[in-house]
Amino acid sequence: MATLVARDLSATYPEPVKPSKLAHVVIRTPRFEASKAWWSSVLDAQPSYENAQLSFMTYDDEHHRSGIINMPDLKDQDMANAGPEHIAFTYADLGALLATYRRLEAEGILPF
Repeated sequence: MATLVARDLSATYPEPVKPSKLAHVVIRTPRFEASKAWWSSVLDAQPSYENAQLSFMTYDDEHHRSGIINMPDLKDQDMANAGPEHIAFTYADLGALLATYRRLEAEGILPF
């Protein structure tokens, strides 16, 4: 049987390697349908895979940019507990950001 030998990559990557982009965000929620609608509106995302328990949504060639796990028995997050504070997105230019802001505002989603 052949023995696997770990290749030393320290010469090729002498410094820590940063990701080339953020691949996806996954959340757990008791408000599955509302969360799917929110992510669909905010990112103009469509499901790439979906069932009653989870939804993977994307807006480009990545398999999913957001994952939503349906957990109906979860309680709302209390601000006294640890959890994500915010997620930010980068747009190509100020006009694209403003157009997105106005589109979301018209849908009742007010980014801040």
